[in-house]
Amino acid sequence: KNWNIIGKYIDEGITGTQAKKRPAFLNMIEDAKKGKFDLIVTREVCRFARNTVDTLVTTRELRNYGIEVYFVEDNIWTMDGDGELRLTIMATLAQEESRKVSERVKAGQQISREKGMVYGCGNILGYTREVGGTYEIDEEQAETVKLIFKMYTEDEFGSQRIARELERLGRKTALGYSNWHPEVVLATLKNPTYTGIQAYGKSFNNNYLEQKRIQNRDRSKYMYVKSNYEPIIPFEVFEKAQRIRESKKVITYSSDENGKNILIEKTRKNPASIWARKIVDENGVHFRRQRWCEDKNGGEVYGYLKKMPKVREPDDERKSLGIPEWKFEQMGPLVVEYISDNVDSIASALLRSIETQKEKAEGAPSPLDIMIRIEKLESKLETLMEMRLGDEITPDEYKEMKAAAEKELRKYKAKDRAASRIVEIDIDALAGIKDKLTSIIKEAQSTEEMVEKAISKIVPRNRSLFEWFVKIDDGEIAIPVVAEGRTRHVAISIQDDWKNQI
Repeated sequence: KNWNIIGKYIDEGITGTQAKKRPAFLNMIEDAKKGKFDLIVTREVCRFARNTVDTLVTTRELRNYGIEVYFVEDNIWTMDGDGELRLTIMATLAQEESRKVSERVKAGQQISREKGMVYGCGNILGYTREVGGTYEIDEEQAETVKLIFKMYTEDEFGSQRIARELERLGRKTALGYSNWHPEVVLATLKNPTYTGIQAYGKSFNNNYLEQKRIQNRDRSKYMYVKSNYEPIIPFEVFEKAQRIRESKKVITYSSDENGKNILIEKTRKNPASIWARKIVDENGVHFRRQRWCEDKNGGEVYGYLKKMPKVREPDDERKSLGIPEWKFEQMGPLVVEYISDNVDSIASALLRSIETQKEKAEGAPSPLDIMIRIEKLESKLETLMEMRLGDEITPDEYKEMKAAAEKELRKYKAKDRAASRIVEIDIDALAGIKDKLTSIIKEAQSTEEMVEKAISKIVPRNRSLFEWFVKIDDGEIAIPVVAEGRTRHVAISIQDDWKNQI
């Protein structure tokens, strides 16, 4: 009866495993420091905290301020001699109870997952969540989902370009917004929900005490379960999107706080500049686009630099290799025009490139090697005949050497006939390459589009000589282009050396 109640501190529906997540609890500690009361009454230890460390640290801190804590159900007074011992035991039991609750919750979640239970609030693009925990297709949003996958897998758009296109078309996000972010597009492309499959384990709590939510980056550890709602995207289309995503990743290693190497996957950003995507050195290392200066009209001038190793020899000339962007902008239209005017020659060279690769892979001699070998064997047979007529070799020796030469000659003549048949068949292959190259030329609406589809890479040999690689199917040839001079007085010439590749 002689107690005066100063106030009540209640955290409703908040876990007791972490004091830092309980605003009323923290407010109580602050009031204690200000001396607003000298006694805290709580029903039992588990209502005060379910973390043993938090319980002991907090009660010791309160004792320093002259404040006692009384646990009614457990009849513990923290100022008593054995109060802390009894409190430690009860706090440990409370913490153990939290662990058991956590395990029971996880077990229940596992059963729900095995049944394909739909989690979340249901604000997923393309679906609305119905009573009973299932999804119903939202036809208008589903069209947006299909459009995203089509642009990514068929039109080869990147996430940023898809986002801009969706904004242009006036498509709405799942929350009804008109603004699209590339991350939202990527999240859609990565979500197997659209195939009727639920992916569980995308995130997890680190432990039952801290309950810190951690994103699971390892997709191989997800739990995939077929659910009972209607899919929007065929599984094959989804898999194709994942293959494209994987091809755009670079794998890097980092170190954790203990110095242990850990694997980190970072998505490679597709450069906005067509030249940044195409310019590489002889080892395939890309150049980076960099702002150089401003022109007389205030416009920005860009150039391309190759990222060089930190440790280089003093006479390494590569460290100063920088190429202005205007060179590629002026070379591009001329190269495109040159390809359009030389479709037959380029197609023949591409076909020869394919055949050469096949010959190397199979270890087979080229048609020229076969012809040379046949001529040598025929000459050898004539020589053997002359040697026999001159009694330089015995009849038995002549028969043995003649038989061996004739056998090898028959083998190479058979190869020569087979090579002739291949040439006849390759007329169709040549026509196919010409058709593909012609189709690219006709469909390309700009120099950039033509370069994107027909040019596999551009390799600068120095500041003036550049090799533009044309690639169709497995065939690839290099067209040397020379660009000399300054912006307004540049001289561009295309060398015909590449025709030796035919």
